[in-house]
Formats: sequence, C-alpha cells, structure tokens
Amino acid sequence: MLEKGRISSIQLAFLIYPVIIATGDLTAPALTAKHAGRDLWISPFIASLVGVVMVLIVNRLSQWYPGKTIVEYSEDILGKAAGKLLSALLLLFYLYICANILRQYSELIVGNYFSLTPVVVISTSMLLVCSFAVRGGGEVLARASQIMVPVIFLSWVIIIALLLPDMKPERMLPIMEKGIQPAFMGAVPLFTWFHHFGILAFFFPILSDRHKGLKWSLIAILVVTLVLTAINTTVLMIFGNITTSLTYPTISAARYISIAEFLTRLESIVMALWVAGAFLKLSVFYYALALGSAQCLGLNDYRFLLFPFGILITVYSFWLSPSLQEFSDYMGTSNVFFNYSMELGIPLLLFLVALLRRRKSA
Repeated sequence: MLEKGRISSIQLAFLIYPVIIATGDLTAPALTAKHAGRDLWISPFIASLVGVVMVLIVNRLSQWYPGKTIVEYSEDILGKAAGKLLSALLLLFYLYICANILRQYSELIVGNYFSLTPVVVISTSMLLVCSFAVRGGGEVLARASQIMVPVIFLSWVIIIALLLPDMKPERMLPIMEKGIQPAFMGAVPLFTWFHHFGILAFFFPILSDRHKGLKWSLIAILVVTLVLTAINTTVLMIFGNITTSLTYPTISAARYISIAEFLTRLESIVMALWVAGAFLKLSVFYYALALGSAQCLGLNDYRFLLFPFGILITVYSFWLSPSLQEFSDYMGTSNVFFNYSMELGIPLLLFLVALLRRRKSA
C-alpha cells in the first residue's frame, strides 16, 4: 500500500467535516433558497440521507475488500481492464473537483477581498500550500484537520451568536406552506456536497480502529447537517426572501455584526474560515487524486505526481466557466447531476456488482 500512515476514526470525522462545510457554508444558503424558499432550513436534513447512503456503501465495500481503496478493489470487482477504466473516470472527476474548489476559492478571495491581485497568484499560492500538505500523506491531513476544524466550528458558533439580535424568526413563517416539495427541491443542490462522503473510500484503509469508522462517519454527517441547518436558518432569519439574490449570504450576514461600534467588519473572519476550510478540502481531493492515480498506474509513490497535477488543476480551474455568474448557475444545475452520476453512481455500481458476485459464489 502506498500510504503508510495511520489515522483514527475521530480524526477521520474531523477530516471529512471541511470536505462538506468548506464550500457549502458560503454558497449553500443561496442555492437552497432558490428552490426551497422559507423552507431552506429543512433541506439539509433531506440531503443528509444521500450522505448516509454514501457512507453505508463505501463502508461495506471497505469491509469486503479490507486495506484497499476504491481504485484497488474496482479491479477485483470488475476485472483489471474495466476496473482501471472506471477508476480513471473517477480520478478525472476528482481532477474536476479540485479545479472546482480552486475556482470557488479564487473567485471569493479576488471578488470580495483582493480585487487588485491577479487570480493566478491566489490560485497558485493556495495550490502550493496544499501540495506541501499532501506530500505528508493522509496522516498529516488528518492531524491538520484535528487542529483547524475545532477552531472553524467554534468561530461559526460565535458568529451565529453575535447575529442573534438581527434575526427575525417570523421570516421563517409559514413553514411548509406548499408542502415538502420545495424543501426537497432545495436539497438537490446540497446533494453535491453530501456526495463527497464517497472520498472516505481512500481513508477507510488507513484507519487504525477500522471498527469505529462507520460510527464516526455517521456522526460527521449529523454534525455537518446541523451546521448547514444553523447557517441556512441564520441567513433566512436575517435576509428573508432576498437570500436568493445574494452570491455569498454568509459574508453579507457577517457584515451585520456590530458591537458598540467597536467590533465590526467580521467578514474578514469569514474569509479566514473559508481559506482554512478550502485548504483542507482541496488537500483531501488532491491527495485522493494523486494516490488513486499512482495506484491505477501501478507506481510506487504518488508524490512526484503532485507537480503535474498541480498545473492541470490550475489551468482547468480557469476553463470551467468564463464568468462568476455562469459558474454559480452551473453549480446549482448541471453540476448536481454530474456529481450524482460520478460520486454516487460509481460506488453504487461497484457495490451492486460485488454483491451479485458474492451471492453467486455463496
């Protein structure tokens, strides 16, 4: 196995948290509100069911093929040729995810904070930092998450608490005026984030306490769901129906904070949280891309792939969409179904084929 490090199940839970929250905390409220309206706070609970399905599938496959990642056991399930082809599709998708994360990060930083800085400088600097972390392996990423995630989580709790005076609960009413359908439609964009739990297929093999992996993964889903619900509810009670017109509602909400005209402009804290979360999320997918590619190609080390992949990710991030508006529209429409077919479709296919083969052999 190329990865020699070991992580605990608790560290895995810390690691998977920013994979979902890092980008969802800023863009999810607006995307959800477009379909769910005042019921956007219900949508994360519906979307979390996809996360549960993903975890159950990946966990079962990991139990059937212990010590192997999805790239390795896909060849055991489908055969060498078909397995490598499916793995290549998944890895190309992870390349797209890395470029997507980098594009979102760059657009936010340049559009809201460093408007005079070239986008390529922002993108390249982030990718360089991520590459150093990925070189350290999965254990380094887990330890970094264990340090940074509690700070990120506590910061969000403080920000939401400071926004309490500006919240108007009546903006949530009436609840489910048009039934459950709007809330369900609002959950569809959130599926994009909960599909990311499939990345666990690259970390289950390095767990030191494998028997606790499922429990802590489900706990991570619960925490992510509650955090997204809290953020969506906060934004709704502050902005009401105009939430849909905001690109980054959370940043706009942070600008409302003012304590004795001394503690103001806390959107800079939101930026810091975003940078930390984006670093962890991009590093996780960057790691999976490099490790999976090395396994697919039969290489002894994945680290020398980081440089060429870094160039591809940077270039691809600029090709994704010509403008921020088109990129935002894509994230809420076609991107959802693309993610669905790749992140859920591939593990589900492997699970069904493996299940049939096991039943025949029995």
